Amino acid sequence: MMPPTGNWVCYRTVFSAEAPIHIGWHRLGLIERTRYYIPARAIWGALIASLAPIRFPDAGVPGMYQETTAEFAASVRFTCFFPSAGPNSEVWRPRYDPSAGLMYGNMPAADFESRFVFSQTSATLNPATFSALDGALHESEYLCFTSPNNAPGALHFIGYLIFKDSLAADLEKGISTVSIGAERNYGWGRLRLRSFQRTTAPLFGEFPLTAGAVQNPSVRNNAEASLPAHLLHQAGKTNLAGDLELVGGRDWSPRSGSGRDLGELKLCWAPGSQVHANGTAFEIDHLGIWTAQ
Repeated sequence: MMPPTGNWVCYRTVFSAEAPIHIGWHRLGLIERTRYYIPARAIWGALIASLAPIRFPDAGVPGMYQETTAEFAASVRFTCFFPSAGPNSEVWRPRYDPSAGLMYGNMPAADFESRFVFSQTSATLNPATFSALDGALHESEYLCFTSPNNAPGALHFIGYLIFKDSLAADLEKGISTVSIGAERNYGWGRLRLRSFQRTTAPLFGEFPLTAGAVQNPSVRNNAEASLPAHLLHQAGKTNLAGDLELVGGRDWSPRSGSGRDLGELKLCWAPGSQVHANGTAFEIDHLGIWTAQ
């Protein structure tokens, strides 16, 4: 198959959640916490799993996944995907308000959690005794939509895919349904594509994108803004304020198989951190991490 060609293009992409969504964050006692958004790396992994059989059907396993991973590194970029009530509704991105604290869109964190964050308790049973295995009891948080009057609805996730334009048809076909996050064996994590529209508008209304024929796409902030991505921490960059966290994940290991390579952990500013300087350019890497230029 020929390598992807053409210019970088940007598509505003909207998924609806057809099941509870759990994106692993950290453990608090028995509770498996979920992130309140989908990081770019999680989208990267889910889309590789969906696209591999389409892009390289004759490569076998694990060849098709290795080939798709290499192709994505050269030709596809991602943003985080943030929750919303619908394709054209407010995007609930994390941000810090000096007077109100952590917000999700225009909603205080406590209000967001009370409306959209739920949990389910489960335990793994010993089939011989029908008793819980030692340490197997846990409670998993998940994201699910409820309207103000508690009527059921679909939680949506909105973000951007930036890629070489020759990939557009295969991407739209491959991401029509996506499985993401934890507990997928129990029916969680199902996303369905609702909108896939080419755009030249600033990402999330605030970050103009430089794409086209450049080597790597980048964005720029024209005003003080909340980051919609993980930003690599760099010594000497003091025009930021927010939370720092290590970003990484499990990758394929040629010697031991799937999920056995922990890879490199990168210290990053978390989404929602504030950029105080105007006119800063940020390059987007293949895992969705931004680097200030």
